Amino acid sequence: LRPLQLGTPSGMTTTALRTFGRGLTSAAAGARWRVCIVGSGPSGFYCAESLLKGNADVEVDVIDRLPVPFGLVRFGVAPDHPEVKNVTERFTGIARTGRVRYFGNVVVADGTGSTVSVEELRQRYSAVVLACGADADRTLGAPGENLTGVHSAREFVAWYNSHPNHATEPWDLTRHDTAVVIGQGNVALDVARVLVKSPSELAVTDISPVAVAVLERSTVKRVFVVGRRGPLQAAFTIKVLRELTQISGCALKILAGAPDAFSDEAMAAVKDNRPRKRQAELLRKLAAEAEGRDELRGGSEVVLCFHRSPVAFEPAHWNTGALGAVCFEKTVVEDGKAVGTGEFERIPCGYAFRSIGYRASPLPGVPFDERRSLVPSRGGRVLEASIPDAPPLPGVYATGWYKRGPTGVILTNIGDAADTARAVLADRAAGAIPSREIGVDDLIAARGIRTVDFNAWERIDQRERADGGTLGKRLKKVDSVPDMLRIALGEGQPA
Repeated sequence: LRPLQLGTPSGMTTTALRTFGRGLTSAAAGARWRVCIVGSGPSGFYCAESLLKGNADVEVDVIDRLPVPFGLVRFGVAPDHPEVKNVTERFTGIARTGRVRYFGNVVVADGTGSTVSVEELRQRYSAVVLACGADADRTLGAPGENLTGVHSAREFVAWYNSHPNHATEPWDLTRHDTAVVIGQGNVALDVARVLVKSPSELAVTDISPVAVAVLERSTVKRVFVVGRRGPLQAAFTIKVLRELTQISGCALKILAGAPDAFSDEAMAAVKDNRPRKRQAELLRKLAAEAEGRDELRGGSEVVLCFHRSPVAFEPAHWNTGALGAVCFEKTVVEDGKAVGTGEFERIPCGYAFRSIGYRASPLPGVPFDERRSLVPSRGGRVLEASIPDAPPLPGVYATGWYKRGPTGVILTNIGDAADTARAVLADRAAGAIPSREIGVDDLIAARGIRTVDFNAWERIDQRERADGGTLGKRLKKVDSVPDMLRIALGEGQPA
């Protein structure tokens, strides 16, 4: 049904009229059931898709703190992985169903100032789904972790992906020729690859031009990627491992850390897990090829080191405030866990990147499990406390990393989000949650929040693609919130 054409009643604001008109349209269509999803990353859009499918009377509002949508796909996926980012076409299709509204630049916090609170959302929607992701870092708690040169992989990735909270951070990669990445997930290998790959190859992607300039001046030639356990327990996928073998001018070396790392017995333990078996075979092959290889002479090198656990970051002798080496304890794996042997080694370096996982941030009014860095939930329903038998918090749900912790790949969110959507719909069918469709419009108007809808976001997207085209890139991201708002809201040219 098309919205009714109404004159503006005396004393009624334009915003109030829009809300009133929408209520009439929804009522006529029988759509009296609106869900709010906090977060516009993969888990948020997949949850919206599951809620809408087969439920014609459901409408969804998606809220994000940034003006631009897509979360980790935009700011976490490596710039040389454009095929992964194609999933945004699916999310755009979801946003274009006519039953999804996007509210960018809306911060969900304590409800003071220009923020809105979860409790306020609960009063206005039939259900609130938290798809907030993880925006902070896990730390090691090791001595020297605050030395200059010690960073989180998340900060580095956000910087080269033009995240507005990190785009202006100063990076200098000219102090040393060696970097250490602690952790062996896909993000760790992304960091290593970006550090050694030709900047000219990266320049045609959507990487930040500022990052390209820094990488062009970089003196980093060797990157150690270090993990606590053995090669057969590594968390990275075979795809990103293979990419390391294909970098022009870069050698890949494997330090297995144990003489029996690829023994027949070890290989037999993974024979029934096809992806793990293929990866183990590739690692064994790469380790054999690297044996006896000369020390690095020109070019660059990535070294995958296993069975080493970080214990301290040591200062440089020429600058006690800067990193000079990382100290590791060698390990063995017992019952699946890395156990220290009491033998230590140092890797001299000027940079260290923690890639040991992300942390979520708590929201006011929502229980949070600090130890596991997620909201306590059962079957997608947020619980009133972090204890197994706690009752659900009525009308509040979680999906994605906020629900299960920072694990899995983008596609992992499909099943996870579907499970949460089923919980929402089951509670609706059982009458456990009310029918509400007030929406967040009144709060936005009262607090003067400058929001970006999906049409406005597409103006940003169009500008980024046009600017990228002039540089021979896929796109050039707008990297500040004020510039995003100026473009989205038609307020003139960015500064």
